Amino acid sequence: MRWPGRVPAGRVVDDFVSHLDFAPTFLKVAGATVPAVISDRSLLPLLPTWGVGGIGPARNRASTALECPTWCRPDGGTYPMRAVRTAEYL
Repeated sequence: MRWPGRVPAGRVVDDFVSHLDFAPTFLKVAGATVPAVISDRSLLPLLPTWGVGGIGPARNRASTALECPTWCRPDGGTYPMRAVRTAEYL
């Protein structure tokens, strides 16, 4: 991420984030209140630090899911996908 004067350049942070974290991040940057229905977390605490590697201990995994509700297999079977990603496993 780039934010001159606010985010140190040239560092690498290995914490797991999700695109769902962007909404609370942008809302906080804009000074807006994050609605309680948004369960994802703002990335702002990670941005201004000089830490590298994994700096947010609670961000040690990411989960994802996909549903493909189409009639694409015999008898109406679909291709659901679930995954949990950690530093060691997918």
